[in-house]
Amino acid sequence: MIGDPYEGIGDLDRKHGKSMFNKMINAVGKDKAGSKEKAIGAYMNEFNNEGITKVAANTALKAVLERHSQINKYFFSGKGLKLMYYDSQIANNVMLRAIDEFHTVRLWNVKI
Repeated sequence: MIGDPYEGIGDLDRKHGKSMFNKMINAVGKDKAGSKEKAIGAYMNEFNNEGITKVAANTALKAVLERHSQINKYFFSGKGLKLMYYDSQIANNVMLRAIDEFHTVRLWNVKI
């Protein structure tokens, strides 16, 4: 991907583009059509206070597919869930190594 993957998605602002992208990459179901419906429903639910219609959600979905045509095969495959799992394993390994080497681990940085 070149640039911010959540920008330049049709007429969507970054917040909406990121939301639909992630719903699509994480969606998994018995079939692709069912996964698309899950992504659309989740998107509409997230932005229900904005009155997002099914037509608008479908337009957002199509805009993501168009913007990210090179990775279309990963949408509706649950690939995002696998990537989040790998990310959690990396974080876990970093924390375990810190405990082993430094006998401590820092989970977050809090400024007061």
